[in-house]
Amino acid sequence: MFSTYNMKKYGAELRKIRKYLGLNQSDVRRLSGLNEDTLTNIENGLVIPRYDTIEILSHVYKFDLMNLLFFFKNEYDILSLYEMLDLAITYNDILKLKEIRDNLINFKDDPELDNLIQYSDFDMLLAYTESNIIYFDKKSSSQSKHQAKNFLVETLKSNNPDFSISSFKKFNYNFLELRMLLLIAQFESDIENYSLSNSIMEFILKKMSIFDKYELVPVKFKLIIYFNLAYNYHNLYNHKKVYNYAVEGIELGKSTNDFSNLFFLYYRKGIAEYHLKHPDYMDSLRKSIYILDILDRHELKKLYIESTKKNYDIDIN
Repeated sequence: MFSTYNMKKYGAELRKIRKYLGLNQSDVRRLSGLNEDTLTNIENGLVIPRYDTIEILSHVYKFDLMNLLFFFKNEYDILSLYEMLDLAITYNDILKLKEIRDNLINFKDDPELDNLIQYSDFDMLLAYTESNIIYFDKKSSSQSKHQAKNFLVETLKSNNPDFSISSFKKFNYNFLELRMLLLIAQFESDIENYSLSNSIMEFILKKMSIFDKYELVPVKFKLIIYFNLAYNYHNLYNHKKVYNYAVEGIELGKSTNDFSNLFFLYYRKGIAEYHLKHPDYMDSLRKSIYILDILDRHELKKLYIESTKKNYDIDIN
């Protein structure tokens, strides 16, 4: 959760309590041992007071000021925000990504909110969103993508100063940092560095597995990883790996009723089965086309049918 506090209103309430008790700031300084600057800053809403400061003032004011602070607290569900991001990423929805980015900027810059938050984490989320926009924008140049990847690397260094792409396995990561690591893997795939990209994504899957039983990992995020692993291994002609990751992704999507990437996973499964000489490869390919029909992705359906005929002489119709 992002926690924010309207400190101006909280400070004004403390001033009201102090005056109700007939105390001036000098009285409070004498009774609490706090200096006047500290009290002035708190009452003007310029700082979030330390816990021990609130305890001292609670004793002077004979009022639970920590409990009062919670009345001026807003919480924003970070998991819901991740779900919105994952949905936009799944459908390459740049407009939605830009909307999320703009909302984050407005949230951070709104002077009325006095949002005292963990700005390093907030800036990470903003960097992640902005980098996704660059990644999915077809107009982005190779240079801008390279710069976006380097920006992600520098952002990850804020918590792990020695971080580098070559040493990514040496560090522990939170959920947001794992997402940034995935985007770095996607940038690596873009320049056909498939082996490094796969190594990063398989590392992420392993790191996330500990949270699976608690259902803390958003499904779409994992499906994005399976989607990209199947794509990368296809380009490395490792059809067994393609098949395995496609099946894992399909089972996850079916078990959670999330069909957003199933058309791609069934398609990759079918092509892998074709190369591995599995007799039921056509069943997988037709399921891919069927799902595209359900999703009204008619242009993509046409592209799949035409490219399959051209590249493999397979008629899916």
